[in-house]
Amino acid sequence: MAIWSQSVEGLDKLLDDFRKLPDDAINDLIPATTRVGQAILLLAQARVPSSKYGKSYYGKMGNKGKESWNHAPGLLKKSIRLKKPRKYNKKKWFISASVGFSAGAAYGVPLELGHKLVFFGTPMGTSVKERPFLRNSADDNKQYAINETTEAINKTLEKFGRKG
Repeated sequence: MAIWSQSVEGLDKLLDDFRKLPDDAINDLIPATTRVGQAILLLAQARVPSSKYGKSYYGKMGNKGKESWNHAPGLLKKSIRLKKPRKYNKKKWFISASVGFSAGAAYGVPLELGHKLVFFGTPMGTSVKERPFLRNSADDNKQYAINETTEAINKTLEKFGRKG
């Protein structure tokens, strides 16, 4: 998961102003938060690494040697999801959207972060290089996120007469 922070001068005063707003004022920030999440989602889906062979490995899987599909082609791309903001903490004025994988595509995490190669429980002394696509998508949308959030905050403050 990509995490970054932005320092804001006068943040304490801004938060105090927001705490004075009506409870429903935060709802004006939800569309901007969702737009930023959607931009990251679309870019991450476009950057998902795919098999150079265009299909997944088919072979014996699991303890009992049953044959089954490892991962259906395109599963990771389809499994990247946007979790839209729903609830918020009025005291902290915190709202967020997140982009991540559904449970069926948990293999996206070692693909994103890299991992040590283990073959049937035996470490092979080598590593599989990371192939980041989700973090890079968030990083590339950082300025867009800042601009969208700033614009939404200013519009909300203006709407409720607290700009100053």
